[in-house]
Amino acid sequence: MHDPCGVYLAAEEAQRALQDGRLLGMVRYAGHNARLPADPRLVTVGLPPLSPADLVEVWYAGGPVSAGWAGDLGHAHDGDTLFGHLLLEEDRYADLAEATRAAYREIFGFLDRAGYPHLLRVWNYLERINDVTAGMERYQQFCAGRARA
Repeated sequence: MHDPCGVYLAAEEAQRALQDGRLLGMVRYAGHNARLPADPRLVTVGLPPLSPADLVEVWYAGGPVSAGWAGDLGHAHDGDTLFGHLLLEEDRYADLAEATRAAYREIFGFLDRAGYPHLLRVWNYLERINDVTAGMERYQQFCAGRARA
């Protein structure tokens, strides 16, 4: 067993990391959300970077990685550690709580099918997290949906 390793690399160095067979995932930060259908290890999170440098978060496994898509969920794993991402279109759901419930049910279902029973770490990126809609802060709606899942 090994621990996954995350580092920040300059964008040009991160491009070379794509050739490393141990690459679990690569996260870029920008003003928009995106994913690259050709490579499920790559995801762009819609958060503007705080650093003026063009840094990319890169996660490595201890051994060779297999990658693929399960519906909208991109994933890569080495048998011990799984990296995954899900970009959900919130406007397809009645509210944020329902979108969150659907997202976590999809994640939990995939983890069960893939044989990864434990979440090590989860990052949730939500626009306007502290805005109030329908009489409730979006963060509270998110928490309610996650609890329902």
